[in-house]
Amino acid sequence: MRKKTLGIIAVTLTASMLAVSLTGCGTRAEATDQEVVIEEEPIIVTDEEEVTIDTEDAITETEEVVADDGEADAEASYTEHEYFFALDETDPNTEEEVDLSALVPVQETHELKDSVTLYGSGRGFIIGYTKPNITVELMSTSDDWYCINFADETPEYQLVLVRPDDFMAALGMDENMPAITANDVKMALINQLYDKVGDADGVHYVALDEATDEMDLAVEFTIPTYCRDIDEALTQIVADNDFENYRFFHIEKVADKSDDENSCFRVTYGVLQEFAE
Repeated sequence: MRKKTLGIIAVTLTASMLAVSLTGCGTRAEATDQEVVIEEEPIIVTDEEEVTIDTEDAITETEEVVADDGEADAEASYTEHEYFFALDETDPNTEEEVDLSALVPVQETHELKDSVTLYGSGRGFIIGYTKPNITVELMSTSDDWYCINFADETPEYQLVLVRPDDFMAALGMDENMPAITANDVKMALINQLYDKVGDADGVHYVALDEATDEMDLAVEFTIPTYCRDIDEALTQIVADNDFENYRFFHIEKVADKSDDENSCFRVTYGVLQEFAE
């Protein structure tokens, strides 16, 4: 992934110009015919234009960036913001074709574990990259692009583009990996339960092919379909439930609640362990 960053800079634009950039990603912003001047409003600039840069509260960094061909770019200047690093000067040679009409509106919140390269929503220049471990709002999607903004960012409509494969990878998902199955969940869950109780005498956890009448408890949870670390994904789920007190388990995938991004699993369980009776 090419690590360059986007610039959020203070500029003076008309409302009509701003509406073109925002509505292209399927936002709730409405364009009007009235021209209103917006002063010193921090937005992401996606095209080349004269701007007044306000870096009073920003941290500017200079670092060497390795290009896709393995050769180092010339030194570039970056500005750090709360959720991302901004490339102070965009390179027109990084422009990618963007078909904004193909974007379909969605409304989802996601946690990015890794950094992801950002592109402008106007002309598709590389404009920066996110910080890891941040929350983003997914606003619209197509086969080629996802349009996102940053949760709690001011103003609300900080809209940029990312590549779907980059986005999925930053979520901790990889479509080249096999999808998580009920058997994967079963093995990880049972192992974690044994680890949790240690060497307690008389404790047995048994995964059954079918639920029985004695197994009258059920819990559903969702994890990434292409999960890099299923043990990590299940850790909080095990902590939030009392699975360790029971003996028999049946794990199944809930097909109608699963999709390419997330899979839902149901754990049906019952029959108390002796120590829990």
